[in-house]
Amino acid sequence: MIKTSVFGVEENKMETEMEEKLFEKYRCECIKCDYKVTSDKHCNTFKCPKCGGEMRRVSRPGPGR
Repeated sequence: MIKTSVFGVEENKMETEMEEKLFEKYRCECIKCDYKVTSDKHCNTFKCPKCGGEMRRVSRPGPGR
């Protein structure tokens, strides 16, 4: 027997989105030297491994805040 409900579909969709965010990868770029890296951590939480500069997401270029 298969049960379908609007609420069940919405719950499954929300669970899937939450799981995707847990395993989200960030594409980061150094503001100083343009070094690019992919990370599990958000870009603003670490410094560039090459020059020690500030990291920013590739999709959001510029100095940030």
